[in-house]
Amino acid sequence: MQDVHIICTWDQLQSMVAALEEQFEAQEEEITVLDWGTSYKKEAGYIVVEWDDEVDAAFIDQLTADNHVEDFSVYTVPCITDGQLRILEQAPIEAGRVHVAQQKNHP
Repeated sequence: MQDVHIICTWDQLQSMVAALEEQFEAQEEEITVLDWGTSYKKEAGYIVVEWDDEVDAAFIDQLTADNHVEDFSVYTVPCITDGQLRILEQAPIEAGRVHVAQQKNHP
């Protein structure tokens, strides 16, 4: 499973989401627009698209050629087995653990 994180200008966001959803409806592969919105700091548009398998090379070419796409990245989602999932569900959350981003912003 792979996710593609797409960055665009906020004024192109809604039309790009609509175009991607329309494009994916016509395809046989399982492709989903998982999330979209704007970032907090720069108010850039973002779209997260997920493939059940690997991202199609033609889609990467499409993003590379699209002038409205400011940047994108491909992320391979780690596979978790049923046994690993049960362990994660049973593991207690550490009370003192702080997210890395919080550590940088709040000493």
